[in-house]
Amino acid sequence: KSNILLVRREFTESGGSKNSINGIPANLSTLKRVFEGLIDMHGQHQHQLLLYPENYYEIIDRFGGIQDAAQKVADSFARLKTLRREKRSLEESQSKLTEMRDYMQFQLKEIKEINPQPDEEDSLEKEWKVLQNAEKIISLALESYRRLYDDDSSALSQILSAQKALEELTAYDSKTENIVKDLADAAVGVEEAAKFLQRYRDTIESNPVRLEEINLRLMSIRELKKKYKTDIEGILQKKAEIEERLESEENLNDRIKESGIQIGKELANYGKWCIELSNKRTKSADSLQKKASNRLKFLGMTTSLFEILVIKRDNQRGDDTFSVNYDGCDYYGDEKGIDDIEFRIATGKSERIMPISQIASGGELSRLMLALKAALMEADHVPTLIFDEIDTGISGRIAAAVGKELHNLASVHQILCITHLPQIAAMADRHFNVSKAEQNGRIITRIENLDNEGRKQEIAKLLAGETVTESYLKSAEDLLRKNA
Repeated sequence: KSNILLVRREFTESGGSKNSINGIPANLSTLKRVFEGLIDMHGQHQHQLLLYPENYYEIIDRFGGIQDAAQKVADSFARLKTLRREKRSLEESQSKLTEMRDYMQFQLKEIKEINPQPDEEDSLEKEWKVLQNAEKIISLALESYRRLYDDDSSALSQILSAQKALEELTAYDSKTENIVKDLADAAVGVEEAAKFLQRYRDTIESNPVRLEEINLRLMSIRELKKKYKTDIEGILQKKAEIEERLESEENLNDRIKESGIQIGKELANYGKWCIELSNKRTKSADSLQKKASNRLKFLGMTTSLFEILVIKRDNQRGDDTFSVNYDGCDYYGDEKGIDDIEFRIATGKSERIMPISQIASGGELSRLMLALKAALMEADHVPTLIFDEIDTGISGRIAAAVGKELHNLASVHQILCITHLPQIAAMADRHFNVSKAEQNGRIITRIENLDNEGRKQEIAKLLAGETVTESYLKSAEDLLRKNA
């Protein structure tokens, strides 16, 4: 089974690219995941990261191998923010409900007092119409009764007379027998209708009291409909909604209480993990400070004093949501924990120690970053380190010290270093010359693996500039021999 990892990237003229890992196509995010932990790159401007304290957390946590502890704090903080946001939303809903409670209770009481029923309005309107016209209805019922049954010339009398005549006629001609039967049925129907009218008339009475009750009831229902701009069905739906919202207030109280309990539990865990992380950071900072200080002396900053402070944040905001109590003091926490981290340096014995962003020069920052990088590399064992022109702001003796430090790192890591300083280049075990040239209207980049003579020539160019003389070649040869 091969241990070789062959990565290939092809760039097209249009600006696109094709990537593959051992011949298998891969996107850029996959490449990044594959190379995570395999290569660490230190660019010529990376020392500027030291100017921004938010970068110190990663340096300390990475050196101490406590990224998991830091992630646990960050995850807990995110959960706390979510729980806090949810609780605030519940409290806002409760506040709005409380503001509306009196009005909703008034509405509910009003609807319950009138208590309209489905189809009640139609039923009342029909009853009102009968009571409003009771005398007319009775009169018409009596008149109909007389005309059908009671008068001498009533419909029943006329039908019976016609029936008798037709029965005589049937004795002479049987063709009228069916008509006689129809008249007999008609007589029965008229008689039943007359009896119904008689009973119906007895049920109708003038009742002003009931009529007034109906008038008031209909008025109340119609006013309710007008107020809520809907029909009875809509009013009953409104009633159900109000009852549900008022009932939900109790549920909101329970949910807010439960949310507070969850926040308390998460805050306890968050506080515990913040304290653990802070203690680990303090140990990591102390160890890194010692290692980096030793490296700085080796890199020529012998009179410099470097220190790393892990300072717990006093909770001056008064925000108890992310307050962590430790040894009787309250500290404010965020996604990074309860610590502020400072990198401070005094570049000479007479200098006052201050944050590095305020006093360190570009060259000093570059050496400090290299010192930290060296310490970090020992801690996390990244196999390949790339240094891209870290010689910014240094030269001479300091450049030689930086080269020596890189050479020491190369004993445990593969080092790829891009430099223009001969003191650093001469420390390398192998040299590649990178050049560009125009060919057929295109810019071609070439990488040449140099032999001993080629190494001497290129280092001489770094020493001399454009014109290389024998003395520069001799100096280059001496540099290579000295560092062989």
